[in-house]
Amino acid sequence: GHIVHVPHLTHFINVESDIEFSNEYWYDFDLAWVECCDALFLLESKSNDGSESIGVKKEIERVKQMGKPIYYKLSEIPSV
Repeated sequence: GHIVHVPHLTHFINVESDIEFSNEYWYDFDLAWVECCDALFLLESKSNDGSESIGVKKEIERVKQMGKPIYYKLSEIPSV
């Protein structure tokens, strides 16, 4: 099977923590997970203003640098 990392779940760390984490902290945190992944499954991800998320742009760039595949549809993901 596949193991999925969902970066948006870190939202609850911010909600429950007394510490305020910067955007850069979360970008670095998510990119560390990207390093461990075999591929990226990318759902449409837009910021509140309709532009593509900065974090998503960083993830795509890193995945491409590592030569890992990016999937945009669930049907594209190979079964294991």
